[in-house]
Amino acid sequence: MFYRSIDAREIAFQLAGLLNTYNGLARKRHAIDVLNSQTNYIVETHGKMVIGAVGIHKLSFHISEIKHLSVHEKWRGKNIGRFLLKRAIALVETPFVYATIREDNTPSITLFESVGFSKAGEYTGAGHRVLIFTREIDKWKTDSTTEIDWKSVSYTETD
Repeated sequence: MFYRSIDAREIAFQLAGLLNTYNGLARKRHAIDVLNSQTNYIVETHGKMVIGAVGIHKLSFHISEIKHLSVHEKWRGKNIGRFLLKRAIALVETPFVYATIREDNTPSITLFESVGFSKAGEYTGAGHRVLIFTREIDKWKTDSTTEIDWKSVSYTETD
């Protein structure tokens, strides 16, 4: 038998609190929302305290969304956000990923750009200017050395 220091319900409760406190979301999140969400979360803990999280929501075969990157204010400046974001990128199962970031969130914009995201568009939502950032996932990029050169393939018909 195994005992975990923190169970899924407690993680969901703390994660909802983290999102509500630091993300300025249009809708308040509750633990049940986190548990029933189609978003998979990567959570960083310190003991029994959730200190950071990021969500991955696979929207289709082609694209996923990275969302809700949050780090507790006492743990900021320690590269936890960068670690979580890089981990999320490594776990994405689609060729493309995007994120939406409020225009006034300079630290997040800087972080996403530093790991290869680029601005693809913008819109106004919930009274805020929101930027859309996209990135192609490296493991899905085609490399000319791995593509088949069909002209060099010989085919011999056999009976």
